[in-house]
Amino acid sequence: MISVIIPIYNGESTIEDCLASLCRQTFMPLEIIAVDDGSTDETGKVIKEFIRSHVNCRVSLFRIVHTGPGLARNFGAKYARGRILVFADSDMTFDPDFLHKLTRPIFKGKTKGTFSQEEEVANWQKPLARCWNYFNGLKGKSRISKHFEHTSPVFRAILKSEFRKIGGFDPIGYTDDWTLSRKLGFDL
Repeated sequence: MISVIIPIYNGESTIEDCLASLCRQTFMPLEIIAVDDGSTDETGKVIKEFIRSHVNCRVSLFRIVHTGPGLARNFGAKYARGRILVFADSDMTFDPDFLHKLTRPIFKGKTKGTFSQEEEVANWQKPLARCWNYFNGLKGKSRISKHFEHTSPVFRAILKSEFRKIGGFDPIGYTDDWTLSRKLGFDL
């Protein structure tokens, strides 16, 4: 039902925690697709070891030349078998009921996509993550304000049929979710 897609570039220090948190979900995904976006560190090795040691969690590793997160997400979506696509980042960790809460409005037919308030940055101690949180009024490891609207037109999860209709993410990089929303016709 759910395919989780994670683009990863040099994520050796965070990807294991990300995958582990996804494998502890109360509502397990059909698959987790890890797209190594041309990493120059040991990302691929870390993921392969995780796959070997977590046989009950369906994780697939794909390696591509470095294209950026948007195109890496599109690559993963091309191979996804789930009806709902969930896009995660390699520096994120999730509460056990993350996928259930995130996808429930989609399964109920209330919306085409959802965003989450329940995600944390795994490497929050790094200067860029701390600056992001500071400028957005967030404390500690939180990545999203609890006041952020749950069905905001910026998506973490989306119906695969809708994603395909609009041709996926643009290759520009850091505002992939916003451009996806615009392509779906939302005025941001």
